Amino acid sequence: MTGFKAANVSKNTTPLARFSGNWVLKMPGEVGGICDIAIDEAGQVTGTCSQQSATSDLAGVVTAAGEFSATIGSGVDFSGNFTSPVNTGGTWSHSGAYGGWTASHQ
Repeated sequence: MTGFKAANVSKNTTPLARFSGNWVLKMPGEVGGICDIAIDEAGQVTGTCSQQSATSDLAGVVTAAGEFSATIGSGVDFSGNFTSPVNTGGTWSHSGAYGGWTASHQ
């Protein structure tokens, strides 16, 4: 075969690259809150969450399969699945209370 050129594909691309970058995570309802999070290409999640008048750090992980788990410093646990590199969602829980969350890639 002639006339075909190999695609220029970065050798550093990981399966997690589609989720990496900055996200805004929102918790609607009475609890209400918003988190600005960053996901690196290794799947490490870090960020800051604001709820009412409190601010807390968030830390967690996303797997190559998109499974997400994180905890805010105050003990709120998040779980979910990143099924899209654009939008996702899941649940949070804390001391018997629970609710949903959504996130969008910035």
